[in-house]
Amino acid sequence: MLPLRAIARPIGRVAIPAVISLIAYFASSVARAGEPYEPLGAPTSAPPSGWLQFCDTYSTICDTKSLPPLDVVVDNDAWSNLRRINLWVNHNINPETDMDHYGMIQWWRYPDDGAGACHSYALLKRRILLKAGWPRQALLMTIVHESDGEGHAILTVATDRGDYILDNLTDKILPWSQTPYSYYMRQSQSDPNAWVWIKDDHAAFPTSSIRAPSARCSTRASASAAAGTMNGISSSWRAALPAPAACRSTLPDCWPEHPIAARRSRLDCTPSRVRPRGRSHP
Repeated sequence: MLPLRAIARPIGRVAIPAVISLIAYFASSVARAGEPYEPLGAPTSAPPSGWLQFCDTYSTICDTKSLPPLDVVVDNDAWSNLRRINLWVNHNINPETDMDHYGMIQWWRYPDDGAGACHSYALLKRRILLKAGWPRQALLMTIVHESDGEGHAILTVATDRGDYILDNLTDKILPWSQTPYSYYMRQSQSDPNAWVWIKDDHAAFPTSSIRAPSARCSTRASASAAAGTMNGISSSWRAALPAPAACRSTLPDCWPEHPIAARRSRLDCTPSRVRPRGRSHP
């Protein structure tokens, strides 16, 4: 049997850095816990390359004018619709890296063939919410860093209660301050083609702690593993994409292509109220 001292030394070498990391994470979490809105800094010199790629492909979407910032006033209906759209996209898009999908390190585009990386999830959620009548100024593509320094794209939803996050790695819609990321940059509320830095010194925490056991939303999942959990993906996200029984969810009637919504004169998911953003920032 090994002496206790011989066992303790390797454990200590592993445990001490982990403890220091945990202390840094929780200290920074406490510091930003009282911040309902992402602290924004100066404008970036240019949008991220992924957004420029997206605009090359979907030029009409990026051909916009500056608008006054707006926040969605969250009531029960708005929250329910936001949650259902987030669940539907997370459950019905096949997770696949851009390299596996397109043979490119990065290519921002809609997951029209039913598969995509993290930015494709966020772009599709933004697209559905826009078509449902949500204001563009409240739906903001955002880039964060995970604990290993890897970039990750999410969607920030600006509300009267703070900034909330739609993320393909979890079905929970959380305040930005409760997510395990270090925030980097996001779209301006006024102009989606203008991006601003986020002043966040939060220590990112390993995202494996929030991923579902199946890791079905992880963009790192292999194509074969993803196909095994998401059989039956349609060739277009506009179709009723089937989902496993354990992950089944329904898209709200507000989706314009939804057969019920097509017979109605207005979109049920349009937020009942919006308000001007009172804080001074881009």
